[in-house]
Amino acid sequence: MKAYIFEEGRNPSSDYYIVPRLKLKSFEINRINIHSREYPDLEEGSYVFLVRYASNRLIDFLKEKRKYIKKLIYFMDDGLWDLRSLLSVPMMYGWKLFKKAYLFRRKILSLGAEIWVSTEYLKDKYSDYKPKLVYPYPIGLDEVQFSKSSPRVVFYHGTSSHKQELEWLKELFSKLSEKLPDVLLEVVVDEKHWKDFRKIKNLIAFRPMKWEGFYRFSQLNYRTVGLAPLFDSEFNRGRSWIKFYDITRSGAVGIFSVHSSYCGYIQDFKAGYVLPMDTDLWVKAVEELIKDEKKREELFGNAKVLVKYFRELCESVEVI
Repeated sequence: MKAYIFEEGRNPSSDYYIVPRLKLKSFEINRINIHSREYPDLEEGSYVFLVRYASNRLIDFLKEKRKYIKKLIYFMDDGLWDLRSLLSVPMMYGWKLFKKAYLFRRKILSLGAEIWVSTEYLKDKYSDYKPKLVYPYPIGLDEVQFSKSSPRVVFYHGTSSHKQELEWLKELFSKLSEKLPDVLLEVVVDEKHWKDFRKIKNLIAFRPMKWEGFYRFSQLNYRTVGLAPLFDSEFNRGRSWIKFYDITRSGAVGIFSVHSSYCGYIQDFKAGYVLPMDTDLWVKAVEELIKDEKKREELFGNAKVLVKYFRELCESVEVI
């Protein structure tokens, strides 16, 4: 069977949610950029996936080829079809989502597309479309090892869509640099936000990367404690547990916000710390984890058990 994934370049949404499932079913996978000059001919019985974004030319192409498509699936892992959600993120990011996702919702539905979503929250939000819930497959985590590297490294890898979290993180890192002067701090931050971090001692900053580069970057096994702050917002309520995978892939232990959709899993499996968004509590937790390697190793072992659980969960739910 042939599957065609239309996407805006290689991206985590396809790699976590779509590609692993197609591989499990032995599909022949074809990945096409939505901005390609030419689209491939579709054979009768093809499976077609639209990941997050679309374009007018792609919609016209799918209309023309619809009779050859056995199943057309649109996947969203954020609240892309809700204006309230888009208004809760930084303006430029919200505008991008509006142009590339929200504006195409009616056209996608008119093609008879099946809707896939990434969280229970999104499933409830878009219940009128009868969506299927799919979980992110744990990629790159089969042989991950606990990191004992020195010096200790506390890190945050986010994007500019986390504006409020970055502002909060500046205060947290400032406190950590004073409290733990022998610990390195690592952040992925764009040029606009770098000015807020550049005066913090012992901080190393990396510029945002394309997905494939970031995936390899996240596999480097020198990090100690990963931070996953998250404030409550319409957009953030739909976020899935990819951040947990990224932190664990680094060989680190995570501290997660109580507002994350997956915090219950972290607590149940004792696979990290879950805290309210109070910088003093996070400083105390980081200090405890930095000083207690045995505790970190125990939490990391539990995180690997949770990864196994997530893998089995993904494989047990039939969606294709």
